[in-house]
Amino acid sequence: MNKSYSIEIPNERQPTYRIVLLIVSIINLLAFIYLALNTGSQNLLPVIYAGVALSATALGTILLKRFGKYLPDSWAAAALIMSAILWVLSGNYLPGFLLLIFAALGIVAQRKPVIHFESSYIRYPSFPEKRLHWADVDFVMLKDDILTIEMKSNHLLQFTLDKVLASNTDANQFNEFCASCVSNAPSNSPA
Repeated sequence: MNKSYSIEIPNERQPTYRIVLLIVSIINLLAFIYLALNTGSQNLLPVIYAGVALSATALGTILLKRFGKYLPDSWAAAALIMSAILWVLSGNYLPGFLLLIFAALGIVAQRKPVIHFESSYIRYPSFPEKRLHWADVDFVMLKDDILTIEMKSNHLLQFTLDKVLASNTDANQFNEFCASCVSNAPSNSPA
């Protein structure tokens, strides 16, 4: 029997992030176009045109991904990070800073969430990562590609796993491992 298990769960934030990324990319493109049309400084025009091009690239990447082409979401995030740098170079620090924060949060949101089951605790993929102690867990079960974690506080975590990913874990061994961890847990969890 394994000493630990790692199970990838669905990323529920990803669709919301993609919609917000689309909106931010459109606003970013429109802001660079507005700046290009209304700037009086010829020295800033190359930076602003590069910003228009990067914003259009990010928007194109998002739209291609939305209509079925396989492109990693990190391309759009990278284009937004470079756009943020261009905002700063053009002297617009606030939009650059906000765009950089959004792109960084987007990279965090795109991580594949994996729950790690170890003999001493469960590492749950939140931000920041949570540790669930076995003493606080009522039971854990993997059955029919559904992972269920019920806490003694009646808090229920349930995930429908991808069939391919779920087939990588022997459900019987995993359930035995979790039952053993729950039964061997101390009565009080560490603080």
